[in-house]
Amino acid sequence: MGGSAGSIRMAAVAATTSLPSSCNRRLISRTSWILRWVISMLTLDKQGVVREARVKVQLVPQIAHGPLQNVHAIVVHQTDSPTASGTIAGWRTGNRPDGAHFLIDKDGTTYQCVSLQQKCWHVGKIVSRCLLEKSCSKTESAWYDTATKRLRGHFSTLVQETHQHEKDKDYPDRYPVNEDSIGIEMVGNHIDDKTFETPAAEQQASLRWLVQELEATLHLLNTDVYRHSLISHKNPGEAAGAQW
Repeated sequence: MGGSAGSIRMAAVAATTSLPSSCNRRLISRTSWILRWVISMLTLDKQGVVREARVKVQLVPQIAHGPLQNVHAIVVHQTDSPTASGTIAGWRTGNRPDGAHFLIDKDGTTYQCVSLQQKCWHVGKIVSRCLLEKSCSKTESAWYDTATKRLRGHFSTLVQETHQHEKDKDYPDRYPVNEDSIGIEMVGNHIDDKTFETPAAEQQASLRWLVQELEATLHLLNTDVYRHSLISHKNPGEAAGAQW
């Protein structure tokens, strides 16, 4: 397999030399994904469960919510809890329906809690991507201006209407939602309304490995991985220290 990867790499380099720089960047990004796909992919069973030594399977049916038809992105979270065992126990009660596909404990232990074929409710209501990235068309800007004026003083309604407006768009014109993303939770408490604990080195290593494997397996790019705090109405410190 090393020889095959080397052949692909050399062919890709040769192919980029005669292309414009913008094309080079896009091709190199795609080539990097191809190399990851050739070299490393997760082993999955027919039920969408990872069968790898580095992943412990503890499925929690209480937080699985029907078929996940497409995966366009990965969202990284922090639990606001001190332990993985406590988080999983809380999910099993069924008192709260939200959860994530994977959970990474402070010692780096990685758990799969929901099949990759099932949805988790982990994203919440998304914010406007074009507003945040200052890329809205005139039509989009007008929609948000009108909605903001009409719903002044009714923030929760504005959040809901914005979420629905965004959800009607195709990814990546919007941020990922529950219906097209995989969630990864890292154990860690919030410190105040702006910060969370910094993930431990062992967590960071496991997160990097898991993200790389999921990207290769699900045909995603690194630009398809998001911090929860970026795309939804959350503590701005959630997953701020996560590295992948």
